[in-house]
Amino acid sequence: MAVYDSFLISNYRWIEDYCKEKNNTENGTKLDNFRQVLDDFPCAFSIDVAGLQHTILKDLGNKAWQATAKGVATRKSVSIMDREEYPLFLDDPARFIEKTAVPRLYETPLNDALVREKAKVYYQSILEENRSFVELGKMGYDVRNLVLIGAPLDMLADFLRGTKGLLTDLHSDPHWVMEACQVMVELTFRQVEVYKRYFGMKDVLLPLHLPTLLGRKDYLNYYHPTYQLLLEGLLEGGYRVLVMVEGNVDRFIDLMTETDHPDLLLHFESTDLKQCVEKLKGEKTRFSGFYPTHLLRYAGMEECLDAARLMKETLGETDNFVFATNKVLLSGDDTKVENVKSVYDFFCKKQ
Repeated sequence: MAVYDSFLISNYRWIEDYCKEKNNTENGTKLDNFRQVLDDFPCAFSIDVAGLQHTILKDLGNKAWQATAKGVATRKSVSIMDREEYPLFLDDPARFIEKTAVPRLYETPLNDALVREKAKVYYQSILEENRSFVELGKMGYDVRNLVLIGAPLDMLADFLRGTKGLLTDLHSDPHWVMEACQVMVELTFRQVEVYKRYFGMKDVLLPLHLPTLLGRKDYLNYYHPTYQLLLEGLLEGGYRVLVMVEGNVDRFIDLMTETDHPDLLLHFESTDLKQCVEKLKGEKTRFSGFYPTHLLRYAGMEECLDAARLMKETLGETDNFVFATNKVLLSGDDTKVENVKSVYDFFCKKQ
């Protein structure tokens, strides 16, 4: 049977837990832990995410993030812009975000001395992390530190209006929404340029939340135009882009797969694998995901391997598929390590 490339899509907490369990020691350095995982798993590369420093954001008083007792991040939907404030936002987006939206997002004023000190620690942690990745690269390992961004409509929902408010706006004030999405494209380009200029980062993580909630017409009218504009701009700018498509998007898979580029990796959660193979086989764009993460926690090893065999039968000789689980591995409690290792070996090593 075919052998595929793979990558490990995990929260750093999962890597930490894995290394702690295997070595029966307290946490090692980030450098050592990434080396351990990349040595143990047949991965072409692993990823880490800059910008998703949820513990630091929560420590700064950010209301949109909360952490479980085990340190796993979860997002809360917050609305920090009223519907009537679209004109203010559109008139001067940067000023509105700085002077109006951000103060509403944080429990403590960001000019507070203690908050500023914590922010410096955050900045230094990114620098230190990048130094680790440079060292790993010199050793021949591929660990990609990704800048977390969002599609324009997702950014409006996640960080300004809240999901419920945004879905209402689509039908009550669509002209405002579309203008705001255009603004978000420009703001996002500025964001990734900052990370590239100061940290040398050219890998981007682009999760898509809203498409799974939209019908084809709403997706085509409101989501796709500015998402496509952002995606093509990133690829033309020399960025490598990992798009994580949440939920099921069978109803507009043709639109999701219309960009063909070697630096684009489309990761699917529960979209139909057969449809994706039909659309993407032979393309320069690579695709990944589909394997149900919950099996790795609750199923026995043979059941996990049976699911892997079915996937391989559907994939056939597809050479642009990259194996990864359909969801991020968040912590050691999410999986049985022996199941993860067996499935990765099954996909990526000659049997």
